[in-house]
Amino acid sequence: MTPAARAMAPVFIVGGPRSGTAWLYHLLLSSGGFAVFLAESGIFNRLGPRFGDLSVPSRRARLLDVWLPSEEFRQSGLDAATFRRTVHERCRSTGDLLRLLMEGMAEQQHVSRWAECSPENLLRVDAIKQSVPDALFLHIVRDGRDVACSLARQTALRTAPDSESSGMLRSALYWEWMLRRGREQIRRCGPDAMEVRFEALVAQPRETLACIGAFLAHDLDYDRISQHGLGTVREPNTAFATDASGLLFRPVGRWQRRLSVRRLARLEAAVGGLLEELGYALYTDDVARQRVRSDVRFKRSLAQACFSSWHWLRTRSPLGRMFSSRKAPDSLTGDEGARVSPAPRKHTV
Repeated sequence: MTPAARAMAPVFIVGGPRSGTAWLYHLLLSSGGFAVFLAESGIFNRLGPRFGDLSVPSRRARLLDVWLPSEEFRQSGLDAATFRRTVHERCRSTGDLLRLLMEGMAEQQHVSRWAECSPENLLRVDAIKQSVPDALFLHIVRDGRDVACSLARQTALRTAPDSESSGMLRSALYWEWMLRRGREQIRRCGPDAMEVRFEALVAQPRETLACIGAFLAHDLDYDRISQHGLGTVREPNTAFATDASGLLFRPVGRWQRRLSVRRLARLEAAVGGLLEELGYALYTDDVARQRVRSDVRFKRSLAQACFSSWHWLRTRSPLGRMFSSRKAPDSLTGDEGARVSPAPRKHTV
């Protein structure tokens, strides 16, 4: 891809649950030059699987009947009747639909570029690249132990007080399952994908943004981003308490403050292999992990089979269209099922 083409290419921000995808997305939007859309389109991860081949006019019509009244589409600011006509005339695939939405917003906002942020798209990188050949991917990676703390904590806020404890291992296993599948697809993108570490973005935002900017051929000026901060850049959204100034917002290494040695040993026995592959040092020793390994091994196998079955059902089976309008059930991620047109979600770290 030439530098000129890279400077115009669409950007897809993907990552595991609670890995900072929304924050990275809002950093890009705050830099200027990108169409501002503070919602998840759901086009590739919900609408595409549900409605299938959009070269069929009747399927396009059904999709639009469901999607145009949604909060996501309303946030685009586009005229529904005009967009419906454009889709019927020019849309023949899921990638076409996303381009028409984003390019419509970019034109309306007088900018030249757009980015899309739906974390679950990490599992659909191959499909996106096939449908949007010039796509660039930013894959943000976060320590799975911190992901487990955040994901289990958010679940506990909605359910029983002991849910945080019972959901910690399940959350870590879902992080591992998603990253292993997603990173295989990211690697196939070669120079069109970049891995970004959440911890580096927190500790060295100026330097990390400069590297991302070089990859995207886009000026990510840290001072300008800080001044014009949008969304979570200006106001971090977290499941953990902060004071009025946000000084207690410390998303890196939270697991060191929240996890007992026994619970940490269970997590590291389950997902320690991927943590080490990613360069995260383990805290517990082999003896501590060995004590819980047999119990964790069974639960890990069961969870992996459950995650894979759910994903296959949504994307490959004839019943997939019945289930693709839902997120993974609470037995997998802690999220309640969501309709195809939920209100914009708050992103927590």
